[in-house]
Amino acid sequence: MVFRIESEISFTEPGVADALAAAFAGRVPRLVVFRNNSGIVRCLNTTKDETIRVLNAMRAISRRQVVVRTLGTSGTIRKAREKYLS
Repeated sequence: MVFRIESEISFTEPGVADALAAAFAGRVPRLVVFRNNSGIVRCLNTTKDETIRVLNAMRAISRRQVVVRTLGTSGTIRKAREKYLS
């Protein structure tokens, strides 16, 4: 799952990972790539819809208001990078 954080400030990978842990209440999909406020979260295909809902519902990271938009999904991390983060 590829997502982008829309905000005027840049976030760090640990800050985003902490926000994901809070948003997913312990069922954290793995953050595998994060740069320039865009990232890839690894999740199971059975939890894809839930992952999209939770990401799109996130409104704060490190006490800053944000909008998180999901850009798309892919079967592999390599294809997700090529398609959405290149």
